[in-house]
Amino acid sequence: NMPLNIYPVLKENEKKGDYALQLPLGMVGPTFIFNITHKDPVLRKIYGDVRFRYAMSLAINRDEVNETLFLGLGTPEQALPQNVPYVTEEDKKFMTEYDTERANKLLDEMGLKKGPDGIRMRPDGKPLTILWEYTLQYVWSPEFPALIAEYWQDVGVNVLLKEVNTQLCRDKQKSNTLDITSEWMAPYEPSMISSPQLFVPPYASFWPIMGLPWMDWKTSNGKSGEEPPSWVKRLWEIADEFKTVVPGSERYMELGREMIAINLENLVVIGTLGKIPLITVVSNRLGNVPEWKVNTTYYGYAYPYRADQWYIK
Repeated sequence: NMPLNIYPVLKENEKKGDYALQLPLGMVGPTFIFNITHKDPVLRKIYGDVRFRYAMSLAINRDEVNETLFLGLGTPEQALPQNVPYVTEEDKKFMTEYDTERANKLLDEMGLKKGPDGIRMRPDGKPLTILWEYTLQYVWSPEFPALIAEYWQDVGVNVLLKEVNTQLCRDKQKSNTLDITSEWMAPYEPSMISSPQLFVPPYASFWPIMGLPWMDWKTSNGKSGEEPPSWVKRLWEIADEFKTVVPGSERYMELGREMIAINLENLVVIGTLGKIPLITVVSNRLGNVPEWKVNTTYYGYAYPYRADQWYIK
């Protein structure tokens, strides 16, 4: 999990350090999930409007993010399951163009008028401000949220940044008190086959990322929590059936395509970059180490490369 900005230093010292660098695919860039079930009714209405989420996606200059913070090694795209047959290149490009004119138009359509200072006003007359409490584990560097905040400021949305530790972030997710979270990683196909809930609310298998009141409603059979919109219920139905079908079958593809279509239409998870390599340092003293094609937690990092078959020269 080394940040990409140290790659030039590692490369420069490759010979001196007696190691070889590899850059296998491993991650997607940081993502954003707005709290559609926010306890503040005004923010809930704003974050719950898909036009707002579209606007926030269109306001991001992904090419600049890639060149500035990721050495140009990533690919601008939405956050979608990786290496799955039911995701197309067109899917990956959905709402990823840098278009502040369109973003402003969408926010104007929502009635979020700009005040004298250029910041848009909420329906209750307060400035529209996102409190982004982030953990470096999922945004890679403090420069990333700072850059994104600038883009959103440019279309009239104020952003307050606050770095917190991962545990606090998770506690606030579980109490439904975050405005926005970035604690999500796009799953690879093996994980999607066994745990499609990674791509349906609450977008996790261990703790809720977004939609806790919806899950309360589901698990209590409607006795508590909040009834979710129809698209959420449909995603749950898809996830339940998806686990039972044969991977690669016609029904598997149908369900996968529908899952992707619903998620893109509602754009709950907003992506930035894909195909982010994960720096892999291999000592030249090690023998029988293959070329790494992918390096991710979803494949167990080194597990596919049979570390039990490596040896010290």
